[in-house]
Amino acid sequence: MTRLGYLDPVPVLWQGSPPWGRQSVGRGKETFGRVGCVATSIAQLMRVLGARVGASPLDVQAAGLKRLGVWTPGQSGANVPELVRAQGLDVGEDLDGPGRVADVARLKVAIEDCLRRGGVCLVAVDHDKTRGGDAIADHWGNAHRLEAGRLWFSDPATARVESVDWQTLAGPVKWGRATRVYQVVRVVTVFR
Repeated sequence: MTRLGYLDPVPVLWQGSPPWGRQSVGRGKETFGRVGCVATSIAQLMRVLGARVGASPLDVQAAGLKRLGVWTPGQSGANVPELVRAQGLDVGEDLDGPGRVADVARLKVAIEDCLRRGGVCLVAVDHDKTRGGDAIADHWGNAHRLEAGRLWFSDPATARVESVDWQTLAGPVKWGRATRVYQVVRVVTVFR
């Protein structure tokens, strides 16, 4: 398969980076460094799509705070499609929504269709099932390229472009000394 999608972004945003890393996310008390992966991923995809070249997680948060239904009072977790819409971007599909796990075949169709149409995908991965956790989403990144049998995405936890196997949408990712096994379980397709 030839490359489908975008070249790797430089730099890859890190959710713990100053000036946002120690600030609270949304309307809660958790910091960007701990739970800011979705806002950081949205800022990254805005850069990839050319929607806002210097977008930061703080810009994403500011737009989200102006829109009803993005953050519940006292919460750091966001309604992801509404946070995307607050940036002036279009949401295509949301497979399969919060707390659910989408089928790999359906996820692959949505991802490939999104990249073919010039979009970028927010991907939610589970990474704690192999360590005794549940199978639902734990972390967000944004998938911008499909190439060489791999799905490539910007990971705000590692500040690197990572990849998972295209057939299984799973694979190991190093977090410092630890290795986490990512499994894509949700996709939100985003278009400019």
